[in-house]
Amino acid sequence: MRRFWCLIGVWGLSVFLTGCEASPRVQGTVTLDGKPLDQGSINFEPVDRNRPSFGATISNGRYQVSASSPVTAGKFQVQIRGSIKTGRQVPAGPPSPPGTMTDEFRYYPAEGVEVREAEILPGQVNELNFELNSSAKSR
Repeated sequence: MRRFWCLIGVWGLSVFLTGCEASPRVQGTVTLDGKPLDQGSINFEPVDRNRPSFGATISNGRYQVSASSPVTAGKFQVQIRGSIKTGRQVPAGPPSPPGTMTDEFRYYPAEGVEVREAEILPGQVNELNFELNSSAKSR
């Protein structure tokens, strides 16, 4: 009888371990006209709408979805919105002291969001890089 329970325990452990697949990780770069997107956001919306969406902040052209986000494998509609420095300085405005200057930003896209598609594979790091072009029409 003891052997029976040991076999059941080993079988149960093997079923558990094969059923537990590591959650995929998602990270990558976002460029606009060949330059890293200064700042922005990226959102992954599942095409089948049966799973939660997740997203990340873009900083200096890089993003990494937090390990605490509900990342699942599958096909996603990727929505990107961001801004890039123009190279000009403009008045910061309140609540900054008078005369304070700050970087001017150009928003991309000017209206709406850039939409792409991507597939996230299970149990691995998914390096998803997006090259945006300001002359292309966005949605």
